[in-house]
Amino acid sequence: MNNEAVSVLHRIYNYFVNLFPYDNFNSFYELETNNDNFSTVLKRFEIKDNIHRFDDCLQFEKYCENNTIVKFDFIIINIKQFESKLYELSSNMIINKKIKFGVFIIDNTQTCIDKHIDIFKLLQQSGYKINNNFGKKYCVFYLL
Repeated sequence: MNNEAVSVLHRIYNYFVNLFPYDNFNSFYELETNNDNFSTVLKRFEIKDNIHRFDDCLQFEKYCENNTIVKFDFIIINIKQFESKLYELSSNMIINKKIKFGVFIIDNTQTCIDKHIDIFKLLQQSGYKINNNFGKKYCVFYLL
């Protein structure tokens, strides 16, 4: 993991904690396949419990079904890895307001840019606040 990614993800985590200082966080979810993953950053900051990492959408969906996960305190999703299936899955979670705080990591490919625009519109329509101040690659969104 490069220092820039660690720095950005650390800032995002601090932003999350500042938004929800008194909430109890049940768990963190990460859906991506590369080594630059947020669970590594969380562990560096002494957060070692309740980190759930998934390498594919099917694995993630089955986990949610089997464990009756209905809401996510924090989820980070790497869109470049799972474009179409992930768009469908995340759209459903957004519409049903199942995500309290999320981060989309977006690639610069045209497909990802198009999906990002669609997701951005969907987030706004669903009442999510959006913060793009962490760089063009990161879309932070949350419900207050």
